[in-house]
Amino acid sequence: MNSKILIAGGSSGIGYGIAKHFYEKGWDVLITGRNKDKLNSVKVEMPRIQTLVYDSANENHLVDLINFIENDWDGKLNILVNSAGHVELGGLKDISKSSLEEMYQAHLIGPSLLSSKCLKFLALTKGHILNITSSHGIKVYADLSAYGSAKAGLNMLTKIWALELAAMGIKVNAIAPGPTNTDILRSA
Repeated sequence: MNSKILIAGGSSGIGYGIAKHFYEKGWDVLITGRNKDKLNSVKVEMPRIQTLVYDSANENHLVDLINFIENDWDGKLNILVNSAGHVELGGLKDISKSSLEEMYQAHLIGPSLLSSKCLKFLALTKGHILNITSSHGIKVYADLSAYGSAKAGLNMLTKIWALELAAMGIKVNAIAPGPTNTDILRSA
């Protein structure tokens, strides 16, 4: 039975690169994204890849995702990659409740809920959670109040989860890349 990886936000950018790597290594790969056309494009390029439309703000999407792992993958998951998200520029003078909510949903709430629901699968395989954070959550940059604080929060959650989940044999790490030439950067 092949090893299995779920990449939330795997239809573009860093998530796509991770998906392609594991696909080429022969893993069973499931990617999610909000844009069905992007998911379909990846499926054309990598026919064995599995895709699901997933928006972390939609609780039904989370149920569908967990059902897929339980039913199609027999409850097996080796790696969960939390790579979904986008950038919203703006400093404190321009901050809004909606921009904070959107960034925290994408970069804190979504990864937290998805990771929580995947724990039973990851515990069985002594699996791994990989959070894609950002250098913007470590180093201070102007005009990134909502995004930078959300990524800083995900960095802290990574450390907390690593301590909490070690006893279950689940490893938790983060990668915090700097600006990367991807769709997310071009649309910021």
